Amino acid sequence: MMSKQDEGKKDVAPAEEKSPQKKTDYGVASYGTLFRYATFVDYLMIFFGGCGSAFVGLTQPLSIVLFADVMDASSGTTTEDNGEIAGEVNDIVIKFLLLGAAAFVAGWVYSSCFKVTGFRQAGQWRKHYLKAILRQDIEWFDVNNVKELPSDISDATQKIEEGVSAKFGELLR
Repeated sequence: MMSKQDEGKKDVAPAEEKSPQKKTDYGVASYGTLFRYATFVDYLMIFFGGCGSAFVGLTQPLSIVLFADVMDASSGTTTEDNGEIAGEVNDIVIKFLLLGAAAFVAGWVYSSCFKVTGFRQAGQWRKHYLKAILRQDIEWFDVNNVKELPSDISDATQKIEEGVSAKFGELLR
């Protein structure tokens, strides 16, 4: 004979019997899908960020060329006079400094533009993600853990933000 306490336990399914919702891997998204919510301002920032990223990428070969010029000038193969060697090395060092300053500015532009456009687009993704969740039938909330929804939204949009900001800029670099 069952007690009333045992009868109440019989109706409740154990936690291990409930099947958790499977996380679906949707594969790789296209650039059109990633930049779905980009505005004209975002595309403008992507353009300027891409230009800055490309310039930062060009600074490494340019610095190698300048370093080779310093080695040539300091070895004395181009001139014989020590004063001329020092003057030539000073000119190349000034070019190095200008290249470094330009690379710093281009890196700042590249980083800032891609971060801002990433934040803007991630905000749009969050808004649309939340609207999609709120449009779900009530049964959907029974299957999915409601307590995990904020972290799921945050995780998903953070991955998108990384994809359209810093990682996309590194691709161009």
